[in-house]
Amino acid sequence: MTSHGWDIQKDKSIGYGVRLNKVFDVFTRLTLKFVDVHVVVSRSMIKDAIEAGSDLSKLRIIYNGIDVMKALSPMKTSILDQYKITEDDFIILYLGRLHPKKRPEDVVKAFAIVAQRISNAKLVIAGKGIEEKKLKKLAAELNLEDKVIFTGFVSDDEKWDLLKRCDIFVLPSIIEGHPITLIEAMACGKPVIATNVGPFPEIIKDGETGILVPACSPGHLADAIINLAQDNERRIKMEERAREDVKNRFDINKTVGYYLKIYEDVIGQRMRKMMRINKD
Repeated sequence: MTSHGWDIQKDKSIGYGVRLNKVFDVFTRLTLKFVDVHVVVSRSMIKDAIEAGSDLSKLRIIYNGIDVMKALSPMKTSILDQYKITEDDFIILYLGRLHPKKRPEDVVKAFAIVAQRISNAKLVIAGKGIEEKKLKKLAAELNLEDKVIFTGFVSDDEKWDLLKRCDIFVLPSIIEGHPITLIEAMACGKPVIATNVGPFPEIIKDGETGILVPACSPGHLADAIINLAQDNERRIKMEERAREDVKNRFDINKTVGYYLKIYEDVIGQRMRKMMRINKD
């Protein structure tokens, strides 16, 4: 069994996690009792797994992987062109569900500060979710309607084009398993900014492949964006390191290899057990 987050994590303050439902909590505990191996996608999830009923001896960590070749393929759409975003614009990208756990409102609040310092900055918010109306209202209240672009749902090709054309990728979540969009952005050679919680310190080497900021702090997020935007040399170095780090640690081929090893071990254990039973 592999857990990616929602099945074992929970946060009552935002109503996140299937285990908030008592029936599903019991079902999860029963399931975990009988699995041979329980895979989690980050070290930070071990605590959640144990609280959900997992046995420490059964736990394995396998990070999510991506096809790094997609980051190198040519762009296939012109999604930014339809929003009249040009090469002269400095693009900050949020890509993901518009959900309270990801704190997209912090991105909009931070951008209000950024826009005062970086005149050519544009914020692209790609994704759908329950926070959409709230975010659009917030952007209007902050007089950012001409600088904040809401794309709604994007296709896979459009997603990759956005990742390749943005200048900075941001994800200020308060709870995550191992967000794939973050490593996809790094694979595209983009400096990433995320919160210093959950799996992010495992993924991002602070100051080298990205920047970690305190959670729920639009001010710190804005400072990090501004500092990167104004330091081209640092941003370029960070882009190179991020791309190389993803290639070394999060290539899908390595992920597949780790899973194959687990399958081989479990099958081997079962076969040896059956052989002992037959001998008896």
